[in-house]
Amino acid sequence: MEEVGDFCGIATWHPAIEKCVLSADGKQRTLSVKGGGTVVEALEKWDDANRSYTYTILSGPLPVANYHSTISVGADPKGSALKWMGKYDAKGVPDADSKKTMDGVYEAGAKSLTGS
Repeated sequence: MEEVGDFCGIATWHPAIEKCVLSADGKQRTLSVKGGGTVVEALEKWDDANRSYTYTILSGPLPVANYHSTISVGADPKGSALKWMGKYDAKGVPDADSKKTMDGVYEAGAKSLTGS
C-alpha cells in the first residue's frame, strides 16, 4: 500500500480529498476537501521501520480539537493490513457526533484503500 506511505498521497486514495499541497519542508499538508473546506495537518512522526506516521490537525472544519492520528500498514497473510487510529476531543458538537464524523472519515479512506 504505497499510497499510504506518501504524506501527501491521501489525495490519491481518500474520496473526500480533492487536492493535497505539501509544504517545502514536507512536514505540513494542506488538504482541499471536495465540496469546500481546507484541513491543515502537520507531520509529527515518521517511522519507516513500522511503516507508519503520526500527524495532527492544525486547522479545519472537522468537529475535533487536540487531534492526533497514526496510520500504518502492516503485513497480513492476504497482503497488507491498514490501521488508522485517532485521539481527539469533540469540538462544538456532542462527543457522539464528533465520533460519528471521524469514524466516517476513517471508514471512507479504508474502504477506498482496501475495497472493503
